[in-house]
Amino acid sequence: MADAIDPNLLLLGIALLALIAIALIVFIKRLKTGGPSTKEMNELYEHFESLIKRKAKYAARISVLSEAKEYGRISEKQYVEEVRRNKEHLEHVNRELDDVVNRLAMPHYKHQLKQEESMEKEKINYLIKLQEDKKDLQTKLEQSQELVEGTKRRNDLLEAESKDIKTKLDAIEGKYKGGTLDFENKLDEARKKLEQANENLDRVIKENVDLKEQLGMTSTEAQELKKKAWKQERALLKAGASAEEGKKALESGEDLRESLEKSKEKMQEYYDEVAFYSLLVNRYATHIETSEAKTIQDLKSLIQPQNKQVLAAVDRVLAGFPEYNPDRDVLAACERAYAFVSDEIHSVPSTGVTFWMTIKDMIEHKIADYEDKAILLCSILLSMDVRSKVMIVDMADGSNRPLVLLEHKRSFVLCDVNKRHDFLAYVGASQDEAISKYTYNGLKVKRTLYEFDNKKYKQY
Repeated sequence: MADAIDPNLLLLGIALLALIAIALIVFIKRLKTGGPSTKEMNELYEHFESLIKRKAKYAARISVLSEAKEYGRISEKQYVEEVRRNKEHLEHVNRELDDVVNRLAMPHYKHQLKQEESMEKEKINYLIKLQEDKKDLQTKLEQSQELVEGTKRRNDLLEAESKDIKTKLDAIEGKYKGGTLDFENKLDEARKKLEQANENLDRVIKENVDLKEQLGMTSTEAQELKKKAWKQERALLKAGASAEEGKKALESGEDLRESLEKSKEKMQEYYDEVAFYSLLVNRYATHIETSEAKTIQDLKSLIQPQNKQVLAAVDRVLAGFPEYNPDRDVLAACERAYAFVSDEIHSVPSTGVTFWMTIKDMIEHKIADYEDKAILLCSILLSMDVRSKVMIVDMADGSNRPLVLLEHKRSFVLCDVNKRHDFLAYVGASQDEAISKYTYNGLKVKRTLYEFDNKKYKQY
């Protein structure tokens, strides 16, 4: 009789057969679905998306390198090396993409993959189009900025020259009016003296005739008559010299009048040129305002306590103190800073076009509009470690007014750099109290619109 089968071996055999059956079932199911499992599919899709992003990144880098080469920001050698490296990265990514696509491209997924590839191509094309649009816009913006800056510089020079010519013309007109009046008075006096001299000459001639008829007179009488005739002749010569002087004065007045006419013609030329540039600025006002538009962050950045021109202005303000002591001299220094901005930087009314001047522009050209002057004073005060800010207030008549508020030892001082006033005219124990004391042309402040310094901005 054969040996009995070991029960343990029998159980082990049954278990192996069960495992083989399960493996066969899984393999057959995999074949029926025609592709990887759901988990593998998700991983492949994630890897596919990351490869597409990397491909777009390297393509964008090549575009940026081309733009940098075009503007001369990199050398030819560096450009070739960087493009080669990025193309190698692109080829590597493409190979990985092909591998992922081959793994995904089974009959069950081909349609979906084609759709996704089409979408990715559209994304890449759209990205390339955005890069091209960005380049075009940047070129147009640079051209507009160059045009605006050139127009601004020419306008500033014309305004400064126009002011200088106007000052000279006013001086010439004043000198001409006073000189002409003086010359006319002297000429009238010379004419009167000439008439009197002619009368004296007639009288002397007549007296000389009488003297000739009276040859028999005594020597003493003759001598006295000679002295009298000599005095009359001197008076006649003097009257003649006065008349000549009056004639020369009249000729000088004619020269002055001709010079004045030439100055008026020159002034008219400058007025016409300023009018032309004003028309030019107004025509491109939209472009200027677009490039000059400021965000809140940009507005705060206009206040620059560390600007080198601001630091130079602070040195100039503090130079008036033999030994500056902040605890003792800070208000006096603030007053000097207020006087510097108010008196030396001339206020220019707004042209109706939004335009911001730099601190360098203001200090070099000695001109600024109302809000720019407030920004300059605030920058100087902050550079002196004085708490201050720019406030834009709404007046009772609806107009806006830029002011500067500084704080010192729990006192608030309000300054208007566009209308010179006593430095401590508007002081209060609080901000509201200082504002309540301020008036402009008899008008009070209705409300505060907004305020800002180099760190904070507040809208009311």
